[in-house]
Amino acid sequence: MVGTGDLFSQKLEDFQYVRVPEKFEFLKHENQFEVNALTAFLFEKYGFNVIYKEGVPPGLDVCDILQANVHSKSGLFRSRLFVTLEDCNGREIFTSQVGVSAEKDFRKSYHQALRDAFTSFEDLQKKRKVIVDPVSQDEELNTDSVPAEVVINPTPVTGQPAEVIIDPVVTAEENEKVSRDEVKLVNGTVTYILTSTPEGFIMHKGEGTEKFATLIKSGGGDNYLYSSKNVSGNAFFDTNGNLIVEFLDPNTQQLVNIIYKPGN
Repeated sequence: MVGTGDLFSQKLEDFQYVRVPEKFEFLKHENQFEVNALTAFLFEKYGFNVIYKEGVPPGLDVCDILQANVHSKSGLFRSRLFVTLEDCNGREIFTSQVGVSAEKDFRKSYHQALRDAFTSFEDLQKKRKVIVDPVSQDEELNTDSVPAEVVINPTPVTGQPAEVIIDPVVTAEENEKVSRDEVKLVNGTVTYILTSTPEGFIMHKGEGTEKFATLIKSGGGDNYLYSSKNVSGNAFFDTNGNLIVEFLDPNTQQLVNIIYKPGN
């Protein structure tokens, strides 16, 4: 708990909890363009415990929580967003850089600008936990049967979970011209097929016709909202052509990354 006498000596790294409102002043409606939900997700991504659409956890003092806000300095041709965090006395603890996007679509533009603004939090980002496959989330990772391309770090940093690292064997140059109409991906020994749609992609597992997940375009470039039976989060293609899915594990409250590599 933050003591009253310590308020003016508090720094951003002293806080673990952030409250994200359901509506920002520059928007007309709650969670318009999914900006509030994306803000909550990005704070989770960068290591905060987020309070969004729920009350303060029992036993937590209000002065242990920072109030988040997103502000707009957008013009006619560009979206400009920045993030502020205030303590319980209204004192501004942190202001991010201004994220900029020239996308014409409001939703894409706001998402891109917001992600750009959140790069200011990179120094505070916690080490990510990576798992192999989200197939059902009923199955836990069995290190005795991990495929050859997956390596478990045997010496994790004290207090940090062991990290699973998937070796990206395909270079960015080799994937530079990969077609987005139909993309083959692999995770461990399982193959997935991404089929292009006007909204993004539909993911199928193996040769099956049943939909495994959907990816809806979010922001600019290769950013998507990912949704499967058991997982909801964000996804993007990295420079090696890997599809990275990010979500918050509801059981451990840890940020999880799933890596799908380009298939042959």
